[in-house]
Amino acid sequence: MTHPDETLLFLPNEPLWGHYEVEQVSPLVQRVWLVHDRDYDYSCGKQVRTIWGFIKGKRVHPPLDHSKMRVKSVCDLVDAYTLGCYTTVVPKTTDLTHLL
Repeated sequence: MTHPDETLLFLPNEPLWGHYEVEQVSPLVQRVWLVHDRDYDYSCGKQVRTIWGFIKGKRVHPPLDHSKMRVKSVCDLVDAYTLGCYTTVVPKTTDLTHLL
């Protein structure tokens, strides 16, 4: 298990408008938040953040929601830099023509 500060070293480059925060959820699980550095009118001065994913041991798991992770992991922590910077959720389809 890595320290939350060390986990940050393995994550993708942050978007220009935000940064990552790593929260220790349990001794084995860390939750990674993407924190928006911009102020939004609807948030009335409160911090806005979205869930990027979870780290369990040395594996990266996509979120099911902000409090639960999916069972199936997407990669090892050392390969997390290859994932998207907004989320670890991998879309089931990349072709939108089925919607036509």
